[in-house]
Amino acid sequence: MLTTRRHAAATILLAALPRRGSAAGIDIDAAADGGTIDLAVGSTLRLSLLENPSTGFRWRVAADGAPALRVEAEDYLPSGAMPGAPGLHRWEFRAIQPGEARLRLDHARAWETVPPVETFALTIRVTG
Repeated sequence: MLTTRRHAAATILLAALPRRGSAAGIDIDAAADGGTIDLAVGSTLRLSLLENPSTGFRWRVAADGAPALRVEAEDYLPSGAMPGAPGLHRWEFRAIQPGEARLRLDHARAWETVPPVETFALTIRVTG
């Protein structure tokens, strides 16, 4: 689970960066970790997590919520011009069929075989 310090850093960074909004979607960040949300078929879920790729630690989708959810997009938004500064790793998921979905992301180095240093987990109830 994410630490309080990381929650505060993610919240500060998110407040400083523009976020996409939509009437048919939900924007979430690290504060949603461990929660449950409801999403209608056809709606989108946009997740943003703080990441610093220069350390080697990257967020990876370990459970993508299939078959109720589908990954529509993924990108990384740097926070500024400073080399090595953290930014936001962002995903957009679309609800494609009713059901309960488990979304889990791991924050780890790809070349290490140890458990991730952090995880993000969310339950999504997709309704028709």
